[in-house]
Amino acid sequence: MLLRQAEQRDSMANADYLGDTQGSLDTYRFCDEVWTFLIKNVTFKMDNGSSTVQADKVKIVSCSAKRTDEK
Repeated sequence: MLLRQAEQRDSMANADYLGDTQGSLDTYRFCDEVWTFLIKNVTFKMDNGSSTVQADKVKIVSCSAKRTDEK
Protein backbone atom coordinates (compact mmCIF):
# COMPACT_ATOMS: atom_id res chain seq x y z
CA MET A 1 0.00 0.00 0.00
CA LEU A 2 2.81 2.45 0.82
CA LEU A 3 4.45 1.75 -2.53
CA ARG A 4 1.20 2.52 -4.36
CA GLN A 5 0.84 5.79 -2.44
CA ALA A 6 4.43 6.75 -3.26
CA GLU A 7 3.88 5.98 -6.95
CA GLN A 8 0.71 8.09 -7.00
CA ARG A 9 2.48 10.96 -5.24
CA ASP A 10 5.40 10.83 -7.68
CA SER A 11 3.08 10.73 -10.71
CA MET A 12 1.20 13.81 -9.47
CA ALA A 13 4.43 15.69 -8.63
CA ASN A 14 5.89 15.22 -12.09
CA ALA A 15 2.77 15.99 -14.14
CA ASP A 16 1.07 19.15 -15.29
CA TYR A 17 -2.28 18.89 -13.56
CA LEU A 18 -5.48 19.68 -15.43
CA GLY A 19 -8.53 18.37 -13.69
CA ASP A 20 -10.84 18.52 -10.72
CA THR A 21 -9.89 18.47 -7.05
CA GLN A 22 -12.31 17.72 -4.24
CA GLY A 23 -11.65 17.58 -0.52
CA SER A 24 -12.20 19.23 2.85
CA LEU A 25 -9.92 22.12 3.75
CA ASP A 26 -8.69 21.36 7.26
CA THR A 27 -6.10 24.10 7.86
CA TYR A 28 -4.55 26.98 5.98
CA ARG A 29 -1.73 29.29 6.94
CA PHE A 30 0.18 32.25 5.46
CA CYS A 31 3.55 32.96 7.02
CA ASP A 32 6.67 34.61 5.58
CA GLU A 33 5.11 34.83 2.10
CA VAL A 34 4.37 31.06 2.05
CA TRP A 35 0.88 29.54 1.88
CA THR A 36 0.30 26.10 3.41
CA PHE A 37 -2.95 24.18 2.91
CA LEU A 38 -3.85 20.90 4.65
CA ILE A 39 -6.69 19.08 2.90
CA LYS A 40 -8.44 15.87 4.03
CA ASN A 41 -10.23 13.20 1.96
CA VAL A 42 -8.85 14.46 -1.34
CA THR A 43 -9.71 13.21 -4.83
CA PHE A 44 -7.81 14.38 -7.92
CA LYS A 45 -9.57 13.62 -11.23
CA MET A 46 -7.68 14.20 -14.46
CA ASP A 47 -9.47 16.01 -17.30
CA ASN A 48 -8.81 13.24 -19.78
CA GLY A 49 -10.46 10.70 -17.43
CA SER A 50 -7.42 8.44 -17.45
CA SER A 51 -6.85 8.38 -13.70
CA THR A 52 -8.16 9.28 -10.29
CA VAL A 53 -5.92 9.68 -7.25
CA GLN A 54 -7.31 9.60 -3.72
CA ALA A 55 -5.60 10.43 -0.43
CA ASP A 56 -6.55 10.78 3.21
CA LYS A 57 -4.45 13.94 3.61
CA VAL A 58 -2.66 16.30 1.23
CA LYS A 59 -0.35 19.18 2.11
CA ILE A 60 0.12 21.91 -0.48
CA VAL A 61 2.87 24.49 0.00
CA SER A 62 2.97 27.50 -2.31
CA CYS A 63 5.19 30.55 -2.54
CA SER A 64 5.76 33.37 -4.98
CA ALA A 65 8.56 32.87 -7.43
CA LYS A 66 10.80 35.86 -7.95
CA ARG A 67 11.22 36.93 -11.52
CA THR A 68 14.75 36.90 -12.86
CA ASP A 69 14.64 40.65 -13.50
CA GLU A 70 13.72 41.42 -9.84
CA LYS A 71 16.40 42.26 -7.30
